Amino acid sequence: MATRKPKIKNKKVKILLPVAGKFNLSFDVGKTYTMEVKQANELIKAQYAEEVK
Repeated sequence: MATRKPKIKNKKVKILLPVAGKFNLSFDVGKTYTMEVKQANELIKAQYAEEVK
């Protein structure tokens, strides 16, 4: 039996503020991105992004 990798959970977020300086990410303001839950929660907590359903 082959070992399966654990599925990475993702979350959709909309970027509200420039994240290049603080988080070293190259996401554009106003666009929606899918990213790992841990990273998305960090951006949401810092109010740089909002969750999109």
